[in-house]
Parts: sequence; structure tokens; C-alpha cells
Amino acid sequence: MTPYLSKDSILELMKRIGPLLDSPSPMLCKRAYKILEEICAARTDQSRQYVEENFREMIQLLSSENCLISNLAQLNMSGKKKEQAEINSIKLPKIPWKSRLRILRYLLRDLVLDIQKMATEESELENHQHVLGFIDLFLDETLLAFRKHGAIVQNEAANLLCDYVFALSGVLSPREHAKQRELLLESKSMETGMDDEQEDDDASVSSLNTNLPINSALKVTEQYRICRSLLDFLPRLMSRLPPANAQVLTPKKTKTKVLDSHWERLVVTAGHGLTRLLNHMHMKSMLLLILAEPQTEENAELKQRIIGILADLVCISESCVKINKKCVAEQGLQIVKSLVAYAGRWIYVSELTSSIVKVNPLIKSSMRNTVRKIMEKLVKKVGVTSLQPLVSIEYHKMINNINKEMLRTDRKKSGKDAGRSAEEMDEESQYDDAASKRSKASIMSEMSHISLPKRVHMPRMDELLSAGQEKLHESDKRSMKSNLTNKSSANFAPVHKSLVEDIEMARAEDGLSRKSKQQMRLGLKAEERMNLLDEDENMSDDFDDEDEENEPRRPLQKAGGKRSS
Repeated sequence: MTPYLSKDSILELMKRIGPLLDSPSPMLCKRAYKILEEICAARTDQSRQYVEENFREMIQLLSSENCLISNLAQLNMSGKKKEQAEINSIKLPKIPWKSRLRILRYLLRDLVLDIQKMATEESELENHQHVLGFIDLFLDETLLAFRKHGAIVQNEAANLLCDYVFALSGVLSPREHAKQRELLLESKSMETGMDDEQEDDDASVSSLNTNLPINSALKVTEQYRICRSLLDFLPRLMSRLPPANAQVLTPKKTKTKVLDSHWERLVVTAGHGLTRLLNHMHMKSMLLLILAEPQTEENAELKQRIIGILADLVCISESCVKINKKCVAEQGLQIVKSLVAYAGRWIYVSELTSSIVKVNPLIKSSMRNTVRKIMEKLVKKVGVTSLQPLVSIEYHKMINNINKEMLRTDRKKSGKDAGRSAEEMDEESQYDDAASKRSKASIMSEMSHISLPKRVHMPRMDELLSAGQEKLHESDKRSMKSNLTNKSSANFAPVHKSLVEDIEMARAEDGLSRKSKQQMRLGLKAEERMNLLDEDENMSDDFDDEDEENEPRRPLQKAGGKRSS
């Protein structure tokens, strides 16, 4: 309900909120920032008027020395230092960074809207200085927000960096432009009762519609302006990275961990911000479109600047990967990964592969996953045959494996498996189903706390006798024996034991493990079956004796082998 209050009520509320922004209580600080965020969002006319009239006061409130110092101190402190500060009863305010970064974005949007209203050729330089002053105030904490925070905070910080670039060119970001247009259309429909289907010919709406997205072909000059502002903003981040910001090497006696951690934090945060800007959809597409355009007098100088920036980024990546710091080398490889889109025409592939090969050998094994992702992009970009000569032999196996995986996925997607028979496909599907069931069973077994024994296959009697049934049916004698065995197998059905036998079995199994009990029961069952099979053999022997009696007698032979006369 805060945005719907009157302007005087919002003014009184802000007087109470101001001291709570630096409160050591996390609950009060978070609620104060939430209220301030609702006011700065300017969803109603009352809140919009208040922000326009008190814009400078709100910037002073957020950029006060106590607030900035506490924010930077909280971001720069590691876990051990925070614990030590709590022990020493130093209470730092826990800033809600999501709300704070959103507030900064709202204030930057209002600043750009004011510049667009008062835009003249004489005041262009002055307006540019206002935006630079805003960036200088909040750039440090924007970059430090990339350090040890969640994905939402990092996304908000990346969006704020992109808004800095758009603000330097005097243009709203496409997302903010769409939001402003929706708000204006809603306000007009509330005032005049206009439907959404009716055409809006109002001058304010038409002036707002002139700020088209950057990829529009109608605003080529606007694209060039945004590109120039991006090229002016990137050196601010590149100056924080090596080789411009080289690590200070001091003697071991005077070397302190504080200097190393501060330098490392500065490099990592600047690298995060740089890669986020280069991978942003609008920035990346804008640079690629300008580089792909035919060279003219207007874009010749701009193209040369872009190519120079890309060459500087390659040098930065090479200097970062040589440092024996995992987080710093990771930023160097991330820069290489973002430059793969420009490889082939504006950057030599050998320059990117040289950065990969020059990774410090002490941390090369920990960088393997990042290197693999870069190799996947390069294989898609230039192919295997042209990539392997540019890297050392140790990466050839990785490239071949990547190529095999890509061919396998392409074959599955394109349906080239149709050439195989349907039986093979059914066998593969059955195998996949069985594998999925095994994986689910393994997951469930990992969750259980009881270690169950392995499953033992118990062959059934029909399986045991199936192999010998074919031979038994060759003659009538064998068929009679098979009938007997089938009758006897019918007697193999489990018979319930008496109470005395159950008690004796329980006494025999007392103190044994579960596996020993199973083996003992299997041994008893095997003995019973052997006894039954012995009975069957005795019965079959009786039948054989009867057959021998009915057969005619043969003449006896002497020891010499001659027949008797």
C-alpha cells in the first residue's frame, strides 16, 4: 500500500525509514529497503512525483559515507573476519542486496528519463557527466556484488551494469522501455477509458515509441551510440585486470595475505562483470552486427575500436591464465569462452588456443572442465581437423571425444538409426528400460539405511528338467520315465511343516546371520529334492529290469570270443 499513499504521507514515511537503512537489525533493514523499493518503482502517480521532486535526496541517502563504507566492508570481509568482528561486538548491517540493486536500477532509469526530457545539444555533455557521477558512486559495490552471493543478486548486478552502458548513451534498456510503455498505456486507459485495441496517437506515447530496441534497423545511429558507450565503459573494468593491474610482488617477510586477498577479489569481480557484459544478448548481437556490416565512413572508426578492444581482451586472458590462482585463471578462461563468438574473422583461433595452452601447470587439472567447454565451442566453430594442429597433443584425446559425442547426438536427433532392424531397436529400448530401472533401484538403495544381501536366482524345477526332456522323448521308455518325473515333480510343492519341525528349525538357526540362515534353508531343500530324485531313479530302474526280462536271451560267449556249439 506504500505507493498508493499521498505525497505528504510518503515524505513522512521516508523520514522514519532513513535511519533504518543502516540498522544492525536484519529484519528492520530489510523491511526499510523493501518500502524504499516500492516507492522507487514509481507504479503510481504519487510515488512518481515524489521520486522526481526528491531525486537528489534519495541518491544522497543511498550514497552516504556510512552506508557505502559498511557495504564495502561487508563485501570485502571473508568468513573468518566476519566471525572475528562478531566476537569483538562489531555489528555490521546486513544489507538486502536484491532490493538495493533494484533501487539503483530504478534511480538510474529516472535519471535517464530526466535527461531525455531536457535533452539539448548544449546540455549533452553535462548530462553525460551526471551519469558518470552516478556510475562512479555505485560501480564498486555493483562489482563486489558478484562475490559470494546467490544467482539472483548476480543477475541483478549484471542488469545494472548493462543499464550503465545504456544510460551513458542516453537510452533506456529494452526491458525498461517496455515497462514504461505499459505503464503509460495503463495510465492513459484509466484516464480516458481507452481500450487496448484503440490506436494511441498521443504525443507522449509516440515519443516513447521512438526508443526502439537496439536491433531495430530504423535506429542505426542509436546502435552506434550504444556501441561507443560500451567501448568507453569496458576500459573501466579492464583496468582492474592484469596486466594493467599486476599483482604486487613483495619480499616474503613483508608479504601479507590482506594485499593478496584484496587484489584477488578486485580481479575476480571485474572479470565477472566483464564476461557478463560480453555475454549479454543485446551487447553481443550489437557488436557482431556492426562488425558484419560493410565498411563505410561512419563505421570504419568504430570497427577499428572494437577489434582493438578484442585484442586487448586476448592479452588479458593470457596474463590471467598464467597466474597461480584458480579463481583468477578461471576468469581468464571465461573471457576466452566469451571471445569464441568472434573467432575466425576478427580474432585468430590460434590466439585463443594459446591462452588455453598457457594455463599454469599447477592448476591445469582443476581447469579441465572449463577447458572442455571452450573446446566444445571451438569444435563447433572451426572443426576438428583445423583445431587439433593449434593445440598440444595432450588435448587431442579431449577433442576426439568431444567430436564423437557431437556425432552421436546428431545421429540421434536426425534419426539415422532407422537403417537398423526393428529387433535391434527393441533390444536397445529394453536395455535402456532395464538400465533406468537399475538406476532407480540404486537410488532407492542409497537412500535406505539397511544393507540388504544380493539377490540369489533360484532355478525352478521346470528349468532344471527342460534340458533333459528332449532326450527323454526319443523313445517310449524315456517318455515313461518323463511321466514319472513329472508326477514326482508335482510332489515338489512346498509342504507345510509341523510345529515341532518349525521349533527345531528355529533352534538350529538361533544365533546365525541372515545369509547363513538362507544357506542352511537352501541346503535342506536341496537334500529333500535329492531324496525325491533318488526315489525316481529307483522306480525307473525297476521298469528297466522288467524290460530286460521280456527281451530274448542272447547266446553266451566264451573267453576266447568264439560262440558255443
